[in-house]
Amino acid sequence: MKKYLTILYLLVSGAMFQACSDVELGNLQGNWYECYNDPGFCMDSSVNYKFEGSETAGTVIVTSYSYLGGPEIEKKHVRQGEYTLKNDVISVRFQGDSKITRYKVVKLNRNEMEWQMEGTKFSKNQYSSEYKHFSRE
Repeated sequence: MKKYLTILYLLVSGAMFQACSDVELGNLQGNWYECYNDPGFCMDSSVNYKFEGSETAGTVIVTSYSYLGGPEIEKKHVRQGEYTLKNDVISVRFQGDSKITRYKVVKLNRNEMEWQMEGTKFSKNQYSSEYKHFSRE
């Protein structure tokens, strides 16, 4: 009887851990825009991400629109690359670039996603390419 209770406990604990996870891999596909909820931070551009493929690999298209500069500055810039997702780490390599950038997926659900560049730590009120926050388009 004790053996069955132990097995039941492990099953229930595992189900509870899975339900509490902040990363739901099936929600990556589709359109996302980079945004931050801090009123002290204002982006000078709009950056949109489109993920196409499977939960573990596919294509990412990043479109950025600049809000600064005169008419001589190109307002729209598009980059396409490949991504892989394994063990909550997303690796991105853009076409024409040999560098692969890796981020820990901290949060991913239907409406929100957060990334932290591997080997870095987030600190409040400090935004850079090391931390990214996204909302659904």
